[in-house]
Amino acid sequence: MKKLNLLSASLLALVLTFNANAQTSDSDNISATATVVGAISVTPVDALDFGSILSSETPAIAATDANSGSATITAEDGQVVNVTVTFPTTLTGSSGSLTLGTFDVNVDNDGAVRAGSADLTGEAITGTNSEIYDGTYTASGTTATIFVGAAITTNSGVAGVDYSGNVSVAVDYN
Repeated sequence: MKKLNLLSASLLALVLTFNANAQTSDSDNISATATVVGAISVTPVDALDFGSILSSETPAIAATDANSGSATITAEDGQVVNVTVTFPTTLTGSSGSLTLGTFDVNVDNDGAVRAGSADLTGEAITGTNSEIYDGTYTASGTTATIFVGAAITTNSGVAGVDYSGNVSVAVDYN
């Protein structure tokens, strides 16, 4: 029995010694990476120009029309670009304002200038007249062109007054 107790005590001491030498710390590395992409920018090209109109007219300009407004977007090839276009709901002049509505946006990312097919994926997302368009496209090459159109109501306009407003185009990488 003494041998069994001695053997048991020896095994217990061996187990306790083994546990005392167990690993109590560890380390490893987390990699750090970065991809540098080219700058992104918007440059106005053409004004959304309704020209001279009669007070009884309600002209509309589609984004695919020759007199639509436009801007170029410069972005890194292959990058997903977020585009937000904010239209004014009115054009203002010295004697009141004109209502703007029925907004239209098209991004030409494939060289089909003012073509009917939009490369912008998205839709009007806010506003009673959908005056904010939010969407994305994947840059193909480094330059794309965004075209904007709208309709104008002249019923409150005063003849002989110039009316204006700004269409805001904001871009960033997704």
